[in-house]
Amino acid sequence: MITNSLRHIALATLLPLGLLATGVHAAEAKPTAAEKPALQVFVSVPPTFQPMLDDDIARTLAYRLEDTFRRQGYKGIVGFAAHPSDIKAEVPLLELTLVEWRVDVTNNVQCTFSAKLTDAGKETTLGIFAGTGITWTRARDRWRLATAFEDSANDALKDLYRRIAEQQLLPGFELKKKK
Repeated sequence: MITNSLRHIALATLLPLGLLATGVHAAEAKPTAAEKPALQVFVSVPPTFQPMLDDDIARTLAYRLEDTFRRQGYKGIVGFAAHPSDIKAEVPLLELTLVEWRVDVTNNVQCTFSAKLTDAGKETTLGIFAGTGITWTRARDRWRLATAFEDSANDALKDLYRRIAEQQLLPGFELKKKK
């Protein structure tokens, strides 16, 4: 019994050390500097009293965009431009202007943003997109609330993906065929 638990403790401590020694770590999952993004995203957030919170909101929405686009079938690399100085002119830019991402009076989460695509100097206004995440009043905990925030963003971002695919504005955006 004691040797079994010692074996588990030894495995739990040696496995991460072995992975570090061989150079396997999470940083390898990120694209290298040599891989150029096929699309870059800039998220403009309404100002709050906490500038660090603005950055977190922008990064979270950009992450949701990358994840949602991948689930819809986009295979290109999506780069995040944290500041206007990070934007590269040679890469298509998808600019999101967040209007709101909040819990409304009915306790549902609303995500609303406008989108604009700039490719080779040509600007295309894509419109305003809105999504709703449902929360249940009696079961209000942080995990369900976080899921509702994700759901509202995913809902709006799926509509954005569909608009880009239908108008064939960028390569790599294809509509899923219904079975």
